[in-house]
Amino acid sequence: MMAVMDSGSALGGGGRHAIRSWLPNIGFDARASAERSLILAAAFVRLTAVIQSALSLPMIMKAADTPLATLLIALAFIAESTLVTVAAAIRGTVPPGRQALLDAGFGLFILVHPAIWWTSGHVGSWSQWQFAAGMSVACYVALSVNRPIQIAILSVSSAVAYLIGTLAPPTESEVQSAFVNTVAFLCLVPAVFIVATYLRSLARHLNRARELNARLATDAAIAEERAAQRIVLHDTAGFLAMLGENADPDLDRILRAQAQSMSRELRRRVYTTNDQSRERTLHEIVAATTAAYGDLPLAINTLLANERPLTTDAQATTASALRTLLDNIRQHANAGAVTIHATASDHEWALVVRDDGVGFDATAPMGFGLTEQVVGQCQLLGIEVTIDSEPGEGAVIELRGSGSTFASPPATDVVDN
Repeated sequence: MMAVMDSGSALGGGGRHAIRSWLPNIGFDARASAERSLILAAAFVRLTAVIQSALSLPMIMKAADTPLATLLIALAFIAESTLVTVAAAIRGTVPPGRQALLDAGFGLFILVHPAIWWTSGHVGSWSQWQFAAGMSVACYVALSVNRPIQIAILSVSSAVAYLIGTLAPPTESEVQSAFVNTVAFLCLVPAVFIVATYLRSLARHLNRARELNARLATDAAIAEERAAQRIVLHDTAGFLAMLGENADPDLDRILRAQAQSMSRELRRRVYTTNDQSRERTLHEIVAATTAAYGDLPLAINTLLANERPLTTDAQATTASALRTLLDNIRQHANAGAVTIHATASDHEWALVVRDDGVGFDATAPMGFGLTEQVVGQCQLLGIEVTIDSEPGEGAVIELRGSGSTFASPPATDVVDN
């Protein structure tokens, strides 16, 4: 008794979960969800006919010429429909071929049986219960039909069986009503087949699209990871080349300090998740990145970018881009002055790196560093990159990010009334 009470009281938690686990869940398997949706709709129609037949049993018994036979047939319909519906609900699919064929035969028998046991028609009253019963069976069986010719045979045979059962013996006043009712078999049953076929086709395409999206997402993740590895390898290879070719003791000391900083950064990437990374402002990113470039003639102005922290991805991308720009200046620019200026407002931020070095042709193809590490990686986050340079004129490179790259919304002023 206690276990039953616990089960009932769990309807608000585990019970609801059990129900939801059966109800259509398109996020899991669209095809299975479509089948369950069709079963639910057909089951409601069939069980409605069962309830109506059960409620009309007294009327059926009173109007029937052979009450016992009619009662047995009605009870058989109620029992068979309940079993078929429960079995389909447990199985989660429409009835298999043989069961559907037997079900269709039983439905035809229900439609035609008044011609055997009845001697007078009752079209238009619930004493003619076989119409609703036969229609519910035909619609249910239509879910198991795969070919148009099969659905044509089912609908036509159901209509003919209904006419035989209703108009034997015929009464002139009922002929017109009976023929009008057959339209339901000829139209509604094929409509069920068409809707079921469309839903199944839609579910198959949805499953294929989901599988394709999963593959594309996997490929994109792999490509992104490979791009990140290429960037790390490019930075490491360039730094090792610089370290091996350097003959300046002062620069050697700076490069070794930078090597230690790079080692710490690589370890942080390996052992630290994004959720564990601390939010940093653009001012802090510039300060941390430029610390390893003491050999460059840097002039830094970032005080106006110390209010809003950037997202983890924006931090990593901005730091990598700035590091690439400073590496290029160190190796190629021969600059006498390097200026870094950063600002941030409520809706955007900007980072400008300017040098008076040898410059380059900004319209010509650029190397891996500028193309991939600066432009490519920034574009992935919606960070706009502007490159302005000419040979002998130095270079100005600007990174501009929108509000979406901020880690938190801007602070709002509270006005006391």
